[in-house]
Parts: sequence; structure tokens; C-alpha cells
Amino acid sequence: MFCRTCGAKMADDAQFCEQCGTAVTRQGTVQAPNGTTTETERVPAPEAAPAQGGTRPRKTAGKKLAVLCAAGALIIIAAVVCLSLFTGGQGGSASPYQDANLNNGGFFAYDDSRLYFIPDYSEDDKKKSLYSTDYSGNQKTLLASATDIIRIRAIDGKLYYQESNDLYSIGEMTTDGKDKRTIVEFEHIAEKYNVANGHLYYLTDSKLHVCSLSGENDRILAENARAFVLHGDSVYYATEDEIYSLDLKNDQKAPLCKASKASDLVIADKDLYYMVADDGLYRVPLKGDGTSTQIIRDSSIARYTFYGNDIYYIQEIDDDTREALAAYISSSDDDTYLYEIALIGCGSIYQASNSGGRGSEVDSDQMFVFSLFTSPDGLYCKTSAFSDSIVKVQLES
Repeated sequence: MFCRTCGAKMADDAQFCEQCGTAVTRQGTVQAPNGTTTETERVPAPEAAPAQGGTRPRKTAGKKLAVLCAAGALIIIAAVVCLSLFTGGQGGSASPYQDANLNNGGFFAYDDSRLYFIPDYSEDDKKKSLYSTDYSGNQKTLLASATDIIRIRAIDGKLYYQESNDLYSIGEMTTDGKDKRTIVEFEHIAEKYNVANGHLYYLTDSKLHVCSLSGENDRILAENARAFVLHGDSVYYATEDEIYSLDLKNDQKAPLCKASKASDLVIADKDLYYMVADDGLYRVPLKGDGTSTQIIRDSSIARYTFYGNDIYYIQEIDDDTREALAAYISSSDDDTYLYEIALIGCGSIYQASNSGGRGSEVDSDQMFVFSLFTSPDGLYCKTSAFSDSIVKVQLES
């Protein structure tokens, strides 16, 4: 049995949680969809954000729903209070961490000395704010308040941000939040952007653009593009059915490999990694005959990143599990709907070797997450699309 307040494991006959002191009120048993009978307690309606995480035991497939239920009262309560908010590395050949971080939402970035992150709202102004801390989590500094910044990258000692206002824009500021300026504006969100060799590259409306860092000489490099990644003097981009390389020195385009609806492009070592929805993760050498290898076969893979010699990815909760979990946690039909919405896109963290192979579920202090981010000191996560915090993932040995 698990505490509904802090997620700590409790004895089956416990009268209160030894971790946080919450009293246990038993309501009988409930039949979970996996066929197990789980002792339950009344879960209050969502009202305030509790502490994140909680130690958990190793999960197995047969116990997954019951374990996720213990996490639901922790993570989604924080998510539901935000439902009103519906509406470092070098440029070019960047670390795969940096490109994966932007692919996974762009709420987190880093350089040699600091971490940068965007909470979804501040308590006072209810808008996004940009903060930084040192690697120990100290010296938290507000860089931009009451802004509409939605994505960030740290490149060559500066922060490049995407902002949403009347128009979308990409701009630049120093890493202490000063000298903020707009580089370019456009009508619809940029799925990805990067800076290299004094130029900004960005993808919007299926068109890959390049312009100077003053916003001048904006031109289209490729149309019908779904994703892109920079590497040296080349840009690699995906269309509906193929991935191409484009030499930026001579504008020569060449096919790299066949790939249907590839997304989330990342280059690590001499390979390009890409994800195919409802299928898995693939890898293709930058130099070779264009043969791709599927290294993770998982139709539920949602987002992925690298850390050390491994790939970490989110195995998204399926619709049936999400509905059953929301119904199990909630105390009314209205709560069920809110919990179900808050669970969209969430899943468990899995790990696989970057050489390929079967992924295995990770033991950590996070039951399930919405996005994964990487810095040199470890993995970070956003626990829900509507959560207001970025937390470090504590991996259990």
C-alpha cells in the first residue's frame, strides 16, 4: 500500500503514513484493470500542489496500475491547479543533450556553470518566468519575469529563446538576463531552432529558414520539413518520407535515408537518431549506404534523450490505462475528467543501451513524467504538461 499524499510505501495494516503523518481512511477494495485487488483510501479533490516524487519499489507489469495510482495523487494534483493555463553547448555540432532537450519541449537548458529553466507560471503574475541556478540548485536567479518565453537554448555564452505574444519570435539575451532583443518574428510556433556560424536556423510552417543574427537575409532552405538538426557545415532535415542532408557551403542536397514521418532528430557520434511515432527509435550513419537500424522497438515511445552510454525514453501510458487510473484516483466524475486530461502524454521512464536492445523500466523517484531533459550532472524531468516545476530524477541503484 502507498500513501496518497507523499507516495511512500506503507504496511498493509498501517493507520498513518510514517513519512508524512497522513491518516489512512480505508474504503474497502477496488478491482484494478490488471485483475489485482488493491486496498484503497479516499482521495481528496485536487486543491494544492504537494511535494514531488517519493521512493518507490521496483515495478512489474502486473503491479503497474496500482503503483501509478500512488503517484497520481502526487503529480496530477499539481497539474490540475494549472489547467487554466491551457491557452550550452555550441551551435552547429551541439551535444546530443542540447538537441534532445529542445525536442522534448525546450523548458530546460544548461551551460558550463548553470542550469536554465522555465516554470509554467509564477505565483504572482501567472505567466512563464525564466530562472537559472548553479549545478547544486543554489543561487536561484530570476532572469526574466512576466514573459511569454516558451523555449530556451544556451549557445556560446548566450540564451536564445522563443517567445509567444501577438506573434511568435526568437530572440537573444545574455545568460544573466540582460540585453534582451528580438531577432525574428513569425506567425506560427517554431518547432525547432539553433544558432551556428552567426546564423539562426528555425523551422516554422514546415519551412526551414535561415537568417543572420540581426534578422536580415531571411531565406528558406527547405520546404515540407518536419524536423532538422545541425552538424558541422551541414543541416539534416526530415520530410514526410525521407531524411536529407544539405551542405551549407554549397547548398547541395542529398538523400540520407528513407524514413516515414521521422521526428526528434539528434546526432550522437557519427549517427543520426530519429523517432517514428507508434513504432520506435531508429539510427542511421551519417556516412554510409542509407540503411537505418531500429534500435528501440516500442510503439509507446513518446520522447527520448541521452545520458552516459544509454538512451532514456518515456513509454507513454495508453488510453485505457489513463482512463482507468483517472477513475481510480478521483472521487467524482468531474475529478476523473481533470485527472485524465492531466495524464495525457505522461509515462514511465525506460532505459536502453545506445547500441540498441530491449528497454527496461528505470527505478527512480519519479513514478511517471511528461518530458525528460539532460545536463552533464544527470536527468531532469517535467512531471506533467501542466506542472510548474522541473525536478532532478534520482536514479536508484
